[in-house]
Amino acid sequence: MASTMSDAAAAAAAAVPKLKALLLSGVPESALQVLNEASGYEVDICTEQLTEAQLAKRIEEVNVVGLADRNVEVLTDEIIRSAHRLLAIGCFCADASAVDVKCASDMGVPVFTSPYGDSHSRAETVIALLVMLARQLGDRNREMHKGNWQKVSDHCYEVRGKKLGIIGYGHVGSQLGVLAEFLGLKVIWYDHQALMPIGTSEAVESLQQLLQEADFVSVHVPEVPENVSLIGAEQLALMKRGSYIINTSFGEAVRQLSGRGGWSALVPRRLLRWAAYLWIRFAGRPGRAGGGAQVGPPGRRGHRRVPAVGTGGCRGERRR
Repeated sequence: MASTMSDAAAAAAAAVPKLKALLLSGVPESALQVLNEASGYEVDICTEQLTEAQLAKRIEEVNVVGLADRNVEVLTDEIIRSAHRLLAIGCFCADASAVDVKCASDMGVPVFTSPYGDSHSRAETVIALLVMLARQLGDRNREMHKGNWQKVSDHCYEVRGKKLGIIGYGHVGSQLGVLAEFLGLKVIWYDHQALMPIGTSEAVESLQQLLQEADFVSVHVPEVPENVSLIGAEQLALMKRGSYIINTSFGEAVRQLSGRGGWSALVPRRLLRWAAYLWIRFAGRPGRAGGGAQVGPPGRRGHRRVPAVGTGGCRGERRR
């Protein structure tokens, strides 16, 4: 009897048509197995670049669409309205900038995001940048590639006991604070919202206080108009001698310092290095052992840009 009921249930399940899923980005093989076998989806993967008309045609009978972060809107109003059987849209990133959310909402199609998707990965990358800057690994690497062995340790130190200031205590900022404490750093942070601290980290009352106290400053703010040029020459002038700044949020949060105005803000404070997402600027004065301790203005001899470790798209900071 039990066997008969089991066979009947299996036959009934087989008779139910599978939901069709269209993935516009590649996913791991293990994820495909879950979708195909455990969840019963019929998965179609399309990583090629399609025109709006081609995508609208391909999406007509699809129930679920998944896509990664894009710099342009992929699922436009016209494409979404052509998907007559669409039940949900999933974005493998922190925001839904690639989807016309208003159109999806009007059609009753929920749009899901993954705000925590790469928070830990980004925090780990900042830790790596922090250690690289503290030990001046970029300078030593450049010198070794030139055949110049500099056995120097000027301005190099352990990060243990130093103070990390985090601007923006959201998903990435809070994760960074936890990792930094494991390395023995004291963590302070500033956020315009009243948030619960994690571990032994402490909130400060103002951005100015954070910049004055921190040995390392890491920027993690959403891309909104009020955060454009959040850090500029005036803010850099507040920082301690020999301090570092790392920006892994959107690029315009730290204003590019070009010309005499930006250069003069760095010189008095001897800001050693600043690291930006995907690019680290390791620069030294020509003729000084170890690459020097001050950043030179853009275009000056000895100014180098070295690719940093990438962590995926840079839109992950937009949502808290």
